[in-house]
Amino acid sequence: MKLLDIDRSTTVEKVAMALRHAVFSGALKPGEPLREISLAKQLGVARGTLREAIQALMAGGLLDKVPNRGVTVRRLTAAEVEDIFRARFMLEREAAKAAATCSDSALEALARAFAAYAVQATADDPAGIAAAHIEFHTALVGLAGSHRLAELERTLVGELQLVIASVDSNLDDRPGEIERHRTICGHACARRVDELTRCLENDLLRAQSFTIQQTEAQG
Repeated sequence: MKLLDIDRSTTVEKVAMALRHAVFSGALKPGEPLREISLAKQLGVARGTLREAIQALMAGGLLDKVPNRGVTVRRLTAAEVEDIFRARFMLEREAAKAAATCSDSALEALARAFAAYAVQATADDPAGIAAAHIEFHTALVGLAGSHRLAELERTLVGELQLVIASVDSNLDDRPGEIERHRTICGHACARRVDELTRCLENDLLRAQSFTIQQTEAQG
């Protein structure tokens, strides 16, 4: 029987994590090509391992293969941003409905995700904040009881980070973001469906307007 190469798989995951961190922190910017030889040398891995990690990020919507340029960090268009938010509206509305009947454990997971986000949002670590924000919204959609829907939300929020990572930090209202997410979490944990729905819709509309504005500004 042939056994799986566990060590190699772990290396691929670590490389994917490093690349994801570079994208979320803005170290790798939208449209920037990935130089395989240079990256493999920096990370101390074989090019084959790097390529597997790149494939994982392409599947997650963070990287793209562009003719004559190779693999680059994906650059979203305003139309793509609108489509992402259209999908998020659908997912998060379902999550709000599910708050009425979901398990206590799902609400506890959401509360833990918020607590982690609130702590991370005070740190000077854009990639860490992005990851914690993604986990919060993944846990939110997790109230619907579908792992596939939760993972779809994870991908969608991650894609939006391609724009947010390039935003001037002076425009970042972290205290306001913490309070908005605290309110969302509070309504969900109290199973206040109507209030949660309104809160999510307002938050998504605000985020959509801001993200489209930044997408157009970034060209």
